[in-house]
Amino acid sequence: MAFEKDGQIYIRLKERGCQNSSDKSWDDGATGRIKHIFIWHDKYERIIHGIQTTYERKGEVVISKMHGGNQGNFETITPNKPLTWMSGYYGSYCVERELFVDEEEAPWNYYKVITSLKFGNQEESYGPFGFDDGTPFFFRGNTEIVGFHGSSNDEYFGYVSTIGLYIKTGAVAILGNTSSASTTQIGSLDDDEAEEKSVASSKANESNIC
Repeated sequence: MAFEKDGQIYIRLKERGCQNSSDKSWDDGATGRIKHIFIWHDKYERIIHGIQTTYERKGEVVISKMHGGNQGNFETITPNKPLTWMSGYYGSYCVERELFVDEEEAPWNYYKVITSLKFGNQEESYGPFGFDDGTPFFFRGNTEIVGFHGSSNDEYFGYVSTIGLYIKTGAVAILGNTSSASTTQIGSLDDDEAEEKSVASSKANESNIC
């Protein structure tokens, strides 16, 4: 979905992964240059527990809410240049491994989660964080990533179940008829009403509910 904001044209790319019924959708919006990504993960458990991002917007640095939990290992990504791509995997996470049952026999013992994430540009790469296991996905843009959206759960052990992103296009206009709602529904970190509209739209139209 393409939309205009502050004179720039952005694209919202649908999230990858699988949203569990107990998860909550979130949306940072097309916020700005990524300064840091804070990520909690566990290579041996094969899971991304949580993610949080700082952005530069209109000359100021703002921070998103934490999405997921703060279990596992903690690492900080500080890109030297704009990030242009993100890749990863998503799959099933077994909660009680000692039960020795497979997912078909005990689906209640499994959650769908992002198992790994990796970020980069033409000169740098960061990760993988977590472990490459499950179904792969890949996003690549020619300009830069300016925001994330997805779903997560901050209860129990905390995890991220789906993730998508916003990219800046460099275009000057959108051809054809576009709905004004496409611009008003984009969330921002200091506009709760816009964020709620964006999340509601995401749940209704784009969420990957299992």
